[in-house]
Amino acid sequence: MLGGVLEYESRLAEALMHHHQALALFRAAGDRRGQAKTLNNAGWVHILLGDHHQGLAHCEQALVLHRQVGDHRGEASTLESLGYAISETIRNQLAAISDRSPGTKDSAAAIT
Repeated sequence: MLGGVLEYESRLAEALMHHHQALALFRAAGDRRGQAKTLNNAGWVHILLGDHHQGLAHCEQALVLHRQVGDHRGEASTLESLGYAISETIRNQLAAISDRSPGTKDSAAAIT
């Protein structure tokens, strides 16, 4: 919960730290539903920080756990996080390709 408040306040690094602390506690308690929710939350913060690879990894783990415990709402939330992370990854890749392609402002300046 504290991680969510910190996330809301745009204190993302602190939020991530609290999500990881909560995850360790849920794992120690054997609470798979709590683990799933916390993995999705941590994944979302990773995505917001631009670390899409780590965000995807967390969310994929969360999805497996949500499905194992039959948490359909959690599954839907995690699928939303995964969709956003994938779309951001693709958008970043397309932007990188566009920046390197002939005819862009930077490549035209390099040619002249």
